[in-house]
Amino acid sequence: MKILFYQDDTLDLNLDGLVTGLNSASNGRITFREGTARFHISGSSIRYSGSYEQLSRSFVKQAEGADLSICFTKTPYDNNYFFSWTRKTNNCLVLFVGTTNHTAT
Repeated sequence: MKILFYQDDTLDLNLDGLVTGLNSASNGRITFREGTARFHISGSSIRYSGSYEQLSRSFVKQAEGADLSICFTKTPYDNNYFFSWTRKTNNCLVLFVGTTNHTAT
């Protein structure tokens, strides 16, 4: 299984460290990689499915080559969710802002 990680310009995560740690823990059963295509959400919020339709062709092509692509952003969802997934491209968009409003403490 191949999993790609992406982040947009709203975040500065250490994806290299995340990938290294996960690859070490998975013992080769799952391959984790940092995606190289640009991931960008247009507008001030994520709309399902409109935001997925606006992703660049190069990003979609690269993401379709993986079993799962996980994309991190601070851009909020218009429906107050903190993640969504689409089977068409195996993309999961994960929100990293205001998550205390979405999860139990």
